[in-house]
Amino acid sequence: MNKQEAKSLFSKYIDGTCKDRETQLLEAFLKSYQPRDGKNPVKEFDRMDQSTVKVWQEVLNSIEKEEAVEKKPIFKWSYLAAAAAVAILIFGSMFLFTTDGAVDSENLIVDTPINAGTDKAILTLDTGEEITLEKGSTYSNSNVNSTGNSLVYDDGASKDSETISYNFLTIPRGGQYYVVLGDHTKVWLNSETKLKYPQNFVDGQPRVVELVYGEAFFDVSPSEEHNGQHFKVLARNQTIDVLGTEFNVKAYQDEKKTLTTLAEGKIELATQNKTVTLKPGQQAIVASDAGGISLNEVNIYDEVSWKEGIFSFRGKTLTELAMVLSRWYDVQFVFEKPSLKNATFKGVLSKDQSIKEILDVLTEASEIQSYQIKRNTIYIK
Repeated sequence: MNKQEAKSLFSKYIDGTCKDRETQLLEAFLKSYQPRDGKNPVKEFDRMDQSTVKVWQEVLNSIEKEEAVEKKPIFKWSYLAAAAAVAILIFGSMFLFTTDGAVDSENLIVDTPINAGTDKAILTLDTGEEITLEKGSTYSNSNVNSTGNSLVYDDGASKDSETISYNFLTIPRGGQYYVVLGDHTKVWLNSETKLKYPQNFVDGQPRVVELVYGEAFFDVSPSEEHNGQHFKVLARNQTIDVLGTEFNVKAYQDEKKTLTTLAEGKIELATQNKTVTLKPGQQAIVASDAGGISLNEVNIYDEVSWKEGIFSFRGKTLTELAMVLSRWYDVQFVFEKPSLKNATFKGVLSKDQSIKEILDVLTEASEIQSYQIKRNTIYIK
């Protein structure tokens, strides 16, 4: 399989239409890929911790660089041309940063650059003590350990319901975190999220956690491993009952709807007025001011790629996009043209990109004409 065929199959993989045999061909290509510079990006990743999508993105970047080199015309700059280019750069820089604030540039960044989010959280113990968790630091107590980017609770269940105690994990704007609960359930927490859960689950009782607000992806430990006890998630006027499955819940305080997307298995979602059973690929939408539930068919990857370090904005409005970016980069967006709020964008971006790189892509691929960054506010024009 050549590079073009691999790129074509990867597009099908992203869309969820890749067949088993085609997926195997992609994996084989990953292992056999030999870049021009001899530096195989696949080897830079731990496949246990990094998504296939992210690995592929690195390979595609490498391929595109090679293609660019192959297509690049061969010529030599004259000393005069080089000097002229330097003069243009110098003159352009002087003109851009004039003291009176006049700018002959569409896009301007004022003040310090805005950084992408990182692994960080606040752990609140049952005693009320708050522990700051962040990349590069560690923490441990009698039943939990943190390496800086994850929190792992010891295995075990309390047999005495009176001894149960709760912890809270709060993710600020510009943060994300990963936690393994005492029953081995894995939870990825997005920016501006708060999760309440028991330090140890009670033997013989349902395993219950609460998504106080925000967004979380759950990979639930099967009920057969816990004497048949169901796992339940409480999230803003609804209860999600599962046996062992993977699903995403989005319940932000500043959004009117709660979205629950099933990736694998089966879940039962109940409000005060209605109960529905979801199948993989379905999304339940519950309005915060009503008990009704509507079901939609969605692209699973678009809804859950955030936990793999990917923004999938295909078909999203710029308003929806701005809300996601504002949490990850801890910024505010101002649309100077109201009509832009409902404009749509179709693209897949990396959460590792700088805000400027993201905005440059949006300017090229959407109705945005230009932008300005002033402190933590981004003005869209």
